[in-house]
Amino acid sequence: MPKEKERLAVRRHSRRECDLAARLCIDDLHEAQVVFSNAVAETDGSLPLRIVDCSEGGLGLRSPVYVPRGAQVVVEVTLDGAGKSVQHRVQLRVQRSAMVDREPAYYLGTSLVDQAAAAPAIGELLAAIGPDDQAAEGSGAAA
Repeated sequence: MPKEKERLAVRRHSRRECDLAARLCIDDLHEAQVVFSNAVAETDGSLPLRIVDCSEGGLGLRSPVYVPRGAQVVVEVTLDGAGKSVQHRVQLRVQRSAMVDREPAYYLGTSLVDQAAAAPAIGELLAAIGPDDQAAEGSGAAA
């Protein structure tokens, strides 16, 4: 039984629910192993999806395509506000992939690859979402 306990993920950050449009690209490290079909990807190879929760440790994504656990991805999100538009790129590792709807739709629980490099972007995302009185404790991401 000790092996079971070792595999349990312990959440270090509370998540905040949101609904932000974003684009996902497979990181250069895994682009040969994970290739999106032209039927689902944009002409630049990116995949449109939604960010459904955010924390200081990662993002929860709702994707129309399955992305395998362990894949490294880059998510781009554009935040509009105060008369300007700012684009952020965050490098993530998929920790969990689960089908959540027959559409099909998948929940991708991700963690930040480099927390220090992503901190400014994550800080702006959390600020754009608003106060954390709505922590998403039960969504299941591994952030």
